[in-house]
Formats: sequence, structure tokens, C-alpha cells
Amino acid sequence: MLQVTSRSRSLFYLLAAAIVVVAFLSLSRWLQQGGGTRLDSSAQLHLLSGAAYLCLLAGVGGLRVALRMRRANKGAARPYTSWQVLLLAFALPLAVTWLPDWVALGPSWEARVVWSSTPLWLPVIQGAALTILLAAGGDFAQPQAGGEGGLNGALAGLLAGMGLWLGGAFLYGLLLALVPSLRPPISGYPPVLGGILAASALVLLPVSEELFFRGRLMAEWQARFGRVGGAALVAAAAAALLMRPLIFLPVFAAGVGLAWLAGARGLRAAVFAHLMINALALLVLPALVF
Repeated sequence: MLQVTSRSRSLFYLLAAAIVVVAFLSLSRWLQQGGGTRLDSSAQLHLLSGAAYLCLLAGVGGLRVALRMRRANKGAARPYTSWQVLLLAFALPLAVTWLPDWVALGPSWEARVVWSSTPLWLPVIQGAALTILLAAGGDFAQPQAGGEGGLNGALAGLLAGMGLWLGGAFLYGLLLALVPSLRPPISGYPPVLGGILAASALVLLPVSEELFFRGRLMAEWQARFGRVGGAALVAAAAAALLMRPLIFLPVFAAGVGLAWLAGARGLRAAVFAHLMINALALLVLPALVF
């Protein structure tokens, strides 16, 4: 069972979230000092808005952890509900990302701006927010049927991740050929930002997203919509929250595969498969980051 119940584990996850926040704050200061010359003013504003939101969320999360530790002998604090997590970790960072464009464009703002202005680091901000909530709100993951631990589970996940990535890459290429207008701009990011994106994609996102999506949320939605329906809805939600239409179908297909893997091999295997998918994406498409 992957749970976050003890005081030491809460502090560990909160420390990881604090490191991410410090990294974004350092990057923000670097941008203010003129280091982000490869980013336009709109992109810099997006990044600073996301960093400010993470700081606010970390402060509130830290207060919640402190209160929970103080009330250790009076019963555990109520964990966040799944809908609260979706709002705080995904919807609000998305709104913060859109806010600069909405303020700048005013009445001329259109929905199409979302597709062109959603930055590549949005999933990193969402993953950092999810980690903070994981630290502050208690258990995200539920017991998974079956599964293998240790090296066997990790190896199964890595191999499955290779297969899922190949399938997703095929779908991505097919959609790009059919709808070339959806091709995202590839201009690269400064090395500091690219390094943070890569490190988050390999460490932060696989753990936090699998704990939530294939852990708690899938268990809840499968109980309500059935095994197949719940897994499909979770995969669709995870893909839609990226706000990039070109990769919706590949990410959805990968999410369905990760759901099957979590049920058959356990959540550990799904985490390693997610890691492999992100690693291969960075290796094959480095221009998206660097």
C-alpha cells in the first residue's frame, strides 16, 4: 500500500515540494536579472505567476501539516477530497497561467489563446502543487490488487513504458500529419529552465501523478463508473488537464495502459512506466525543452 500517513513521510514530501518552490523562486530571480533572454515577456510572466501560486500553496500546505502534527493525539486531519485536489493542483494553476493573457488582451481574449499560450512547464507547476497537497493532505493512493514490488515491478514498468511510448509516438506522428496546424512552437528554453523541466519530468511527475491518478482517483471513479469506465475517465481527465490538443489522444492511450499496469502489476510499476515514457520523450524530442 502506498500511503502518506506518518509524520516523517509528510515532512519528506513537504521538503520535496519546498525544494521545487525554491528552484522556481531562484529561476524567477534569474529571470528578473535578465537571464531569460530566450523567453518573451509573456512567457516570463507565466513563469512568475506559477511560482507565486506555488509559494502560496506551499505556505498553506505547511500550515496544514503543522496543525496536523499538533493534533496528532486528537485525530488526523481530514484529507483533501479528489475534487479539491483537481481544483487546487490542476485547475487553479491553469487559471493562473491564462490570467496574464486574459488581462493583457481583455475583451479580445479567445479560447484559441489557450492552445498557443499554455507553456510546457505547466505540468511541472501542477506536479509541484500535487506534491504539496500530497504532503499536506494525507493519503492519495489506495491499495492496488495484485502487483509486484522491488526489481520485478520496476522492470515490468520500464518495459511497459517503452511499449506505451512507442504507441503514443505513433499516434502523435499520425495526428501531426493529419492536423499540422496543431504543431506546437519549438523554440527551446534556457538551460536552467530546461534542466528543471527535465528533472521534474523524470522524478516529480511520475510519482505524484501516479499516486493521485492511478491511485486514489482511479479507485474512486472505478467504484462509481466501473473498472473500464473509471480507468478511461481518469485517463481522459489527465490528458485534458495538459491543455495540448495534439497530445490528448497519445496521453489518453498511455493513461489507459498505465491504469491496466497499475491493476495488474501495482502502482510501483505504473510509476516506472511513467518515468520511462517521460525519459524517452525527452531523448527523442529534446528541442521541446532545450
